[in-house]
Amino acid sequence: MFEQTIYNYDAQQNDRLIEIFYTAVHHIDSNTYTTEQKRAWAPYPIDYAFWYDRLSTKQPWMAWFNNKLVGFIELDNDGYIDCLYVDPQYQGQGIATSLYNKVITIAQQKRLSKLYVHASYIARPVFLHWGFRCIQRNEVRRKEQVLVNFTMEKCLAL
Repeated sequence: MFEQTIYNYDAQQNDRLIEIFYTAVHHIDSNTYTTEQKRAWAPYPIDYAFWYDRLSTKQPWMAWFNNKLVGFIELDNDGYIDCLYVDPQYQGQGIATSLYNKVITIAQQKRLSKLYVHASYIARPVFLHWGFRCIQRNEVRRKEQVLVNFTMEKCLAL
């Protein structure tokens, strides 16, 4: 039997969280985002100081599957979902949904009226499935590359 759990942020897991992010981005099919776009999105060498500071500030929720850290999600106080990444080896197993359900619980506890996200081409169908609506298409410039994402939001019942 597979066991899946969501835990609070633990700084001892920073390197694994960073690895999940880089692996997930670079695993995206090059027909969706080119190799150059993925390098702009998740550049090498990794800026560990930036990531340690970011993770300490954001305090992501972490998904564990059979005692292995496999994904994370970040939720800002205003309802912004800043990151949602799952290790490619564990995608399609409900990890993202478990993380999202945790965010819904937190949003309800905080009495947030909406959630919003800037979803990639890959994440957009997932957020649509969860009831988000697409507000606008965005073009973000990073290192001379244009990355497309979508501003999406979901109103929550209070």
